[in-house]
Amino acid sequence: MKKIILLSMLSVFAFSACEKDLYDAEVDQKVTDMKIPLDFNWEMSTTAIINITSLSETPVAVYLDKQCSEIYKIAEFTVIPGLNMPIELNVPTAQQKLYAKYNGNVVPFAINNGKAELTLTPTTSALKTRAGSDNLSYLKKGWSTVMFEDLFPRLGDYDFNDFAANYNYSIAYRVSPEDGLSYVDSYEFDLRVNAVGATKPITPYLRITATNEFAATLDDTNVVNVVAEDGITVTTVSSGKGFRILKFEGMCKVEKDANNKVIFRNTDPALPLSAPMIAKVTILAANKDGVKVNPLSMKNFNFDIFITNGDTEIHKRGMASRLNLGYPADEIEGGEGNATYSNMSNLVWGIDIPAAINHPIEYRSIISAYPKFKKWAESEGTEEKNWYEAPSQQGLIKYLEQYPIQ
Repeated sequence: MKKIILLSMLSVFAFSACEKDLYDAEVDQKVTDMKIPLDFNWEMSTTAIINITSLSETPVAVYLDKQCSEIYKIAEFTVIPGLNMPIELNVPTAQQKLYAKYNGNVVPFAINNGKAELTLTPTTSALKTRAGSDNLSYLKKGWSTVMFEDLFPRLGDYDFNDFAANYNYSIAYRVSPEDGLSYVDSYEFDLRVNAVGATKPITPYLRITATNEFAATLDDTNVVNVVAEDGITVTTVSSGKGFRILKFEGMCKVEKDANNKVIFRNTDPALPLSAPMIAKVTILAANKDGVKVNPLSMKNFNFDIFITNGDTEIHKRGMASRLNLGYPADEIEGGEGNATYSNMSNLVWGIDIPAAINHPIEYRSIISAYPKFKKWAESEGTEEKNWYEAPSQQGLIKYLEQYPIQ
């Protein structure tokens, strides 16, 4: 939350001059002035069914980028003739092709109408392995970014840095050589908080849900393992068949100056950057032998990150309250929208970007940091689908350059 401070006229002019010099504020465009289609869902990800076949058992990894960056790996498994089945992966809506890496080769293959198929070229050096309990495979979400405004139900300045974090997740499974089916072994989730530009206390949460037969992977008996820095705790606040909610405490610490004023973390370009707060969570499937699922589809899993700013939940558009803190529909600035956590103009308080990106400078709108964001939103997501790949030369904290994802 950004405090509104009343200053003398002289102070205002002085502050404005400094602000313009530091942030070039006259070129800033307001998100609240955008004309956003009311039915736009703000989604940037979808799923694609991939089917990779081979005449020999071949380990393969699938990536979103042709450089085959580890942070954009979305699947890793062994192709087994007669056993492998199509799998449904989470991909950016802007994605037109995927990249398969096997036996030292990188082969692109196109996504057409939500499907991508590839037949691997067999080689005499293909690794011979036996599918089964000793061979884990993975479905992954490439490293992504969530950004939130913290003033809900009031509108904010839309710099989307009140809470900015990178995350990824993966689902570990085995393919049985007996029945050719997949058995989910565990979930893994990584969260790294890069920026906190809020004065209210921010706490992130994760709600994992599994639907259909996948629901059996989650219940009250899951073993949850956490690796985190000192001072960070991850606890289960609610669980049941098919879902679990985790609370991440100690990840949004901010300091205060001599006047007890909050110093925003990593949002001011004039201040040195601090390292991200990191937590890694592994959730073992409810059945220690794995839970049989068929077919494997990311549509059956949902990893929903949300935050609280004290006693108020803040979610992405269309999500429901998870902690039963109530939804202040009558208090939403700009009127209640046609979906939860949006207003009558379809402005939202949280966005989920399918890439690891830098966050905007304090008080600068996301349009200044990513100029194509405006056209993407106003076109209902049909244009500039990869707006996040074209940042401006100003308006950004170049955080990932100093603290790259490991």
